[in-house]
Amino acid sequence: MPAVDAVPAALRDVPGLEAARGLAAIGGRGAVYRRLLGLFVETHADDGRGLCRLLAEHRGAEAAALAHRLRGAAATLGLVGVETAVREFEQALDARPGDGAAALAQQAAQQVAQALAELLPRLSAALER
Repeated sequence: MPAVDAVPAALRDVPGLEAARGLAAIGGRGAVYRRLLGLFVETHADDGRGLCRLLAEHRGAEAAALAHRLRGAAATLGLVGVETAVREFEQALDARPGDGAAALAQQAAQQVAQALAELLPRLSAALER
C-alpha cells in the first residue's frame, strides 16, 4: 500500500475516502487516481436518485445492476462510505419479499443518495486544490 504521504493532502481529509486504499488499487499512480476520482464524481452524481427512481418504477434488476457498478467503482477508489451504503442497499434488495422489504430497499437507496450527496461536493473541492 502506498505511504500515507503519497496521498495528496487535500484527499486525506475527505470523510468516507480511504485514499491510500484507492491509490494502492490502481498501482500508486497519483495522476490516474485523481482522474478516476473526478470521473467518479461526473458519472455517479445521480446514481442515488437513480436507485430511488428505479425502485419506484419497480425496475429492481436495473437497480441491482446500477448498484453493482456503483459499488465496484467505489470499492476500487477507496470510497468506503459509498461502498458500505451500496452494499446495504444490495442486501435490502436481496431480502425476501414481504416484511417491508420494498420499504427497506427504498430507505437503503435514500442512504446511498445521502452518502453520495455528502461525499461528492467534498471530493470535488479536494480535487480542485
